[in-house]
Amino acid sequence: MGQYTLDLSGYRPNISDTVADARYLAIVEDYEFGKSKSQNDMFTVFLRIIEGPESGKVIIDRLAITPKALFKIVGFLNGLGMPTPKKRLSINPEAWKNRKVYIDTSHAEPYRGRPGTSQIDGYARYIAPEAEDAPADVPVLEQMVEDVPEAVAEPVQAAVVEDAPAEVVKEFTTGGEATVADRVRTAAAPAPTTVPAKEEPETLSLADINL
Repeated sequence: MGQYTLDLSGYRPNISDTVADARYLAIVEDYEFGKSKSQNDMFTVFLRIIEGPESGKVIIDRLAITPKALFKIVGFLNGLGMPTPKKRLSINPEAWKNRKVYIDTSHAEPYRGRPGTSQIDGYARYIAPEAEDAPADVPVLEQMVEDVPEAVAEPVQAAVVEDAPAEVVKEFTTGGEATVADRVRTAAAPAPTTVPAKEEPETLSLADINL
């Protein structure tokens, strides 16, 4: 027989990896819908651990749709942050993909001579930190404050004082120097009234008199 090409692109494990009993952050990698051995509808969910020394290992959970096992799929949906009201509801399994969830694992009992693998005992909701949801190009508050022109941040009154003329005005009457305030007071004072000088009486000399 010559060379044979084996296509493993659609391969999925049918048993879980074995990990230490603990809580792990995992992501829903994929799912399958089929029938259980009792011919009940069943979702097979593949969850990949994404943090810690067990990162990359896959844990499989089988969620059979039976009255006694509904608590498992309700716990799974609640772990994904999806509401489960006590009524009929339509679910979209495609929305499960790539969602993060905490899983609590334990070892299953040995089965047909094989050692027990890890199983999921429960789910807990993962709440993403705010930093993950914030757009990268949103400036932080400190950057926004630094970008504000310095003149805008100053009080208006201070800006008016800074814009006032800095030179001093000479008083011609005293020869001293006056500030802007002195000049304002001088301009506001009423102008002095000028009293016309009395005219001197006209005098005649003896030469002007014709005797």
